[in-house]
Amino acid sequence: MTAQPKIAIITMVIGADYTKAMEPGLQTKRMYAKKHGYDFHVGGAEVWDRSRPIPWSKLRFILNYIDQYDYLFWSDADVIITNPDLPLTTHVLPLLPKNKDLLWTRDVCGNLNSGNMLLRGKSTWLKDFIARTYQQTQFIHHIWWENKAMIHTAEQNPQDAAKIETITNHSLFNSYLFGPKNLATDPTARLFQPGDFLLHFAGVADQWNIYRMMRYILHCLNTRTPYNTKLLDNWYITPIKSKKDADASTQNIMPN
Repeated sequence: MTAQPKIAIITMVIGADYTKAMEPGLQTKRMYAKKHGYDFHVGGAEVWDRSRPIPWSKLRFILNYIDQYDYLFWSDADVIITNPDLPLTTHVLPLLPKNKDLLWTRDVCGNLNSGNMLLRGKSTWLKDFIARTYQQTQFIHHIWWENKAMIHTAEQNPQDAAKIETITNHSLFNSYLFGPKNLATDPTARLFQPGDFLLHFAGVADQWNIYRMMRYILHCLNTRTPYNTKLLDNWYITPIKSKKDADASTQNIMPN
């Protein structure tokens, strides 16, 4: 009988309000990990390198666990698991070739995205790649932060590129609600659909906007109710400054 690989799902959420806002997504990850027997680790302020914007510290956090598991599945805090019946072992792990150590997607906007990644544990190359990526200080304040540094490092070194698997079918584990036009109603983009493994709220800037969208999508999935893409488009451009305001805006749609 083949032993099951040791797997952990890891994410990072820093700041009291941001942690509260991302709780709907964190809860889906907790439940998913428990369902399938994976470990789940959440990094907080203790892993933050305060000399840089917060997203950079995901690289440091990954290194904390890389030698403890056969595989790590990194998933940003602004992600909800939407189809928990899909195990990583059959849905994601087979996508990573045996001769490669990092799996990510080219997203619906055509960009390489580090928001959801599979990483091979105990990989000497991967530890070195992450360390060299962290040294790309010219990108510390780039709008994509560590994501841009990862892209740059891979593109500059053919040996690194050879260890990375990129898939263009982003719907497998990096579905977005909004596409290149920042519209959930965009008919030209393959956006999130019920049945997809997860939903990444990339591009939604306001934390409480993410919160209400997370809750709304989960409510629609749980009640098998179609979600209103026009409503989501309206929310995308409407700032929400507090949990109270977010809950008030949805009180006629779902229970708070």
